[in-house]
Amino acid sequence: MSMPQPNPGYRGDSSLGVGQIVNDAWNTSIKSYLGLFFLNLPILIAAVASFGADSQSMFSADGSAMEQMVRDNMGRFITLEVLIFIVSIVCSCAMTRILYDRYVGAPVSDREAAVTGAKRSLPAIGLLLIFIAAYVVFAFVVALILALLQGVLGFLALILAIGLAILFLYLVFPYVLSGIVCINEELGPIASLRRSKYLTSDYRWPLLAVSLVAVVVMAVYQGIILGLDYLMAPAAFGHTILLVFVALIYPLLGGWVIGLFVIAAHRLRALKDGVISGRNLSNVFE
Repeated sequence: MSMPQPNPGYRGDSSLGVGQIVNDAWNTSIKSYLGLFFLNLPILIAAVASFGADSQSMFSADGSAMEQMVRDNMGRFITLEVLIFIVSIVCSCAMTRILYDRYVGAPVSDREAAVTGAKRSLPAIGLLLIFIAAYVVFAFVVALILALLQGVLGFLALILAIGLAILFLYLVFPYVLSGIVCINEELGPIASLRRSKYLTSDYRWPLLAVSLVAVVVMAVYQGIILGLDYLMAPAAFGHTILLVFVALIYPLLGGWVIGLFVIAAHRLRALKDGVISGRNLSNVFE
């Protein structure tokens, strides 16, 4: 798929509309709930299978229980973690496309949208490998610098490590939409990185606000899960009830988080490229 041409009328001071993105993502997630629910089931089933009889440790705040489980079932755990990774990528690509097509009002079924998204799994994996490689290289350089300077700087080495971590996030943030455009605009990994950098220019602060909203909401959700695990652990069928709760609620929240970036990318395309998928600017921002 060719890369869209810039909109000649684009002004860098146009508002992205963070509040509207949050609201639209929620509405789109609700409309897409059934498809998201069925796409999350394979991920949950694979996760439960990887933990087996110790699957309650998925929700526990006690890290020692999970560590013991991994040591006792290392072979099975590694095999199923690879399976979870593959299933998660495929299902996430499918969910991303469903949310996009529901938001733009594309005349396709959830099944058709999911298949279209799932076909983008290999480019998405390639993109993820680029991020992993960048992280590994950066982490190696940081570790080397800290090893050389720790004796000289002492406590300041920790401050330096935090500063370098912030620098890494700053350098990576322009590419936050690369996964979305890889799936929805059907671009290759390198083209997706370039496209994301173009879309996010002039809008890093609004996108940071969107990201922080997602982080806060998911942190609250995780806190609720840990609290429920603590309260329900002694109860009969407490673990089963918690699994059902996650199976029902997570598709809605996970879809909302993905939807935030799907809609942000779409609105940026409208701002910077003009007409998108037959919708003009007034339709996108109403």
